[in-house]
Amino acid sequence: MVNWGDESNYIENFHVKYREFNSTNWKKKLSKNNRDFVLWNTTSSLSYELQIQCIPSANCAECLPSEFMMVPPELTDVPSIQWEIQDHIGDDHKAKTVAGQRRVVVMWEYPISEAVAYYNVTVRKESGETSSQTSSYKVKNSSLILILSYSAYNISIRAFNNAGSSPVSSIIIERMDEWQDLFGPFSVNITSNNSFSLSWNSSISSVCYSVEWWAKGQIPAFQPFYVKRNHKEITGITKNTFQPNTRYYFFLHTRPDQDTCNMKNVNKSETTYGKTQAYLSEGSPIRAPGNVSVLNITQHSAVITWIPLSEEDLYGFLSGYYLYYWNTEDINETSIKVDPSINSYELLNLQSSSAYSVQLCAFTVAGEGERSDVKHFVTDQPAEFTALNGIIAAILVGIIILLIAVHVSCRILHRAKKLLWPSIPDPEKSNAVQKIVITYELSLLEPLTRQKLEESEGCDSSTVCFIENKSYAFSFSSPSPSQAGVKLHLSEDEDSLSSMSEINPPDTPTQVPTRESVSTETFPLDFRKTDCTFSNSVNNEVMSLESKDSGETITGSVFTPATSKTPAVVFMSDYTTMEIFKQVTMNGIQSPSIQTVKPSFVAGHPGQDYIRQSVLQ
Repeated sequence: MVNWGDESNYIENFHVKYREFNSTNWKKKLSKNNRDFVLWNTTSSLSYELQIQCIPSANCAECLPSEFMMVPPELTDVPSIQWEIQDHIGDDHKAKTVAGQRRVVVMWEYPISEAVAYYNVTVRKESGETSSQTSSYKVKNSSLILILSYSAYNISIRAFNNAGSSPVSSIIIERMDEWQDLFGPFSVNITSNNSFSLSWNSSISSVCYSVEWWAKGQIPAFQPFYVKRNHKEITGITKNTFQPNTRYYFFLHTRPDQDTCNMKNVNKSETTYGKTQAYLSEGSPIRAPGNVSVLNITQHSAVITWIPLSEEDLYGFLSGYYLYYWNTEDINETSIKVDPSINSYELLNLQSSSAYSVQLCAFTVAGEGERSDVKHFVTDQPAEFTALNGIIAAILVGIIILLIAVHVSCRILHRAKKLLWPSIPDPEKSNAVQKIVITYELSLLEPLTRQKLEESEGCDSSTVCFIENKSYAFSFSSPSPSQAGVKLHLSEDEDSLSSMSEINPPDTPTQVPTRESVSTETFPLDFRKTDCTFSNSVNNEVMSLESKDSGETITGSVFTPATSKTPAVVFMSDYTTMEIFKQVTMNGIQSPSIQTVKPSFVAGHPGQDYIRQSVLQ
């Protein structure tokens, strides 16, 4: 819209030159008159720069362009609001608060803040009570400090510029009913469904008041009044009338202005004096406390816990709880009155190892409510021999630790012995003798006494027994012959001896052959047997001769010894020691020749078992 002033009669129309903000492309439109022009097809979120210039005519030969004008974008976003309550805090005298007031700092942001000319902030009480002066504030900054009472408030903010206003953004400042210690003595008595009386402390200097009341879920109703006394009767209520079994909340505010008790300004206009609750009539609770549990059960005690009833289920002010419990054996019920401010109770002086049942109910001035479900529990058994059990447990633990220590010590000692004192090699497992292939001589003689021969072979006084020993040589690596034994031929009793497995030496000394009596044939040795049992095949032929002329029996042995220049080797132990091994090796290697020696006998102890033979018939 253009105003040309005194020259409007000389101008018929004008040009409109415009472009998007920060763009280089200018556009031009021609108006149809000299008063206004509508620019279509613009983008609402963009800013525009424009300039107007009249068209020259005969009456107006020169037309100068106007200054550039900025057209802001339309404000389509809503402000983002945040708020903070600072109770009893003030940086200066204008922002200081007293008891019953709170300092509320409201802050907001707008996405395109440079396009906003100002903000309009509106503050109203949730009850709907309006102020006589103003409740709106025109603010160019993005914050506002308010001094409010403990009532609930609605705050709405809207951004404005030359293109219009943004959508409104609103928040609710909740009522402050937590700080009841700051409230003064204030009581309400509901006399009917549309009237109530209230009283307060007479020391208050104010004469202007405002009372608010509401039930849960309702918008508060209000009533301002002027009185110089400390009590007031409110009648003729049409909003939020009172119903039985419903809890109502009341706020009493004082106002500093005495000329009129209506609220002149929302900001710093009133102070909350007190808060209270009241019923038109109370009833008994309609439900039982929830989630009744039995915890921390001991021999003589148990803790009962529960969840308090909601306000809607109480139907009155909670006066307390009744806790009922009894022993299932005698069924004598005991009741305990519990304070309403707690939700747990410890039962004491219970009998150990006993079953108990418990129930709980809430009560008001109108009576008891519904009982909870029965909960059963059993107290613990008495801890007998507690000290003895502890001692036994300690002993067991000590034994286990000792066994583990002994086991670990043995393993350590065993490993240390192997490292420090290695074991002597076992000759049986040694390869030193087993792999030597050599033929050597050894004279052997069966240590048999006459008494042994008579008992084993059945010789009598008319028999002469001759023993001929034949030996065969084997290499160390060859296996022992499968058939080995001594064949006996008796003249009178051939079947008296079928086999001889092993002949034990007699208790008296017997004679063993010397190295002169060694047969001309060689005896093999199998050093793989540690007890010196020779693996050879010996066929012993025993010739029996009967002497009829003589009454005594002569027993002789005919040996065919192997002659050698080296002495025979006789093992005196069950082990093949290195000394014997060296002797056998040196004798077998250095003097393998054979010589014949004369037989003779030397004394030998019968207790030493030099040869084990299998004697077969």
